[in-house]
Amino acid sequence: MITDRIECPTAEETLMHSSQLDTFVRDQLPVILDRAYHGGTQIFAIDGRPGIGKTTMAKFILAHFKRLGIDVEMVSTDDDVKPRDERAGLSIIDYHPGRIAKRAARRRLYDGEQPSEFDELNYRTASGKIDTPRHYRIPGQGGILIIEGFRSIEHALRIGGRDGGDLQKILPIYLDAPSYVVNGRRFARDVVKKGLSKSEVQRRIDTQEGVLKAYGDDTVHDLTVGTASIVREITHIVFEN
Repeated sequence: MITDRIECPTAEETLMHSSQLDTFVRDQLPVILDRAYHGGTQIFAIDGRPGIGKTTMAKFILAHFKRLGIDVEMVSTDDDVKPRDERAGLSIIDYHPGRIAKRAARRRLYDGEQPSEFDELNYRTASGKIDTPRHYRIPGQGGILIIEGFRSIEHALRIGGRDGGDLQKILPIYLDAPSYVVNGRRFARDVVKKGLSKSEVQRRIDTQEGVLKAYGDDTVHDLTVGTASIVREITHIVFEN
């Protein structure tokens, strides 16, 4: 039984959120994606709090461009989070240094017309260590790179910020929802899919809530994003009941 210390959504509210997401994905998101692509976007960065649906959204975008015959690849900021034994005393924000995401963004923006490839050690959830080699392929001219995960917007925009024109090649999408919806989804995901105990999920939510709320506010407002005098607006998608 889920503890009442978490604002857990009712079944009706959860379905309402899912319905909103499905409707948005079906009716609105394709228009946003196609307009951005034809406007010169090369990188889509999908960000938001844990449990909001970043990976689900990124997979839809991946499938959308594949259906159109566009070369598209995806990387996640979770691929190189700090190993568990290096997290003591760190905020959840500091878990995600973005080494792979930034390397991929740099390749997409600055490595020319042809696809490029590189190998990196990948984070393994099971072991909690970075010890699995993985091959990454980055699309060339006319292709799309999707970066999904915590701090993806920040990492992508810092790479593109070296030149004003390059910032316009990145579309940041920040997903948002009321805390009880996000935390309820996170609870279901981490207990059912990851096998964590209810008490462990609750502990993580309790210790991270303040940091995550501040992160969301900073991402939406401050990361709107100023690099020198260049501003790149964020597509802010809010699912509310």
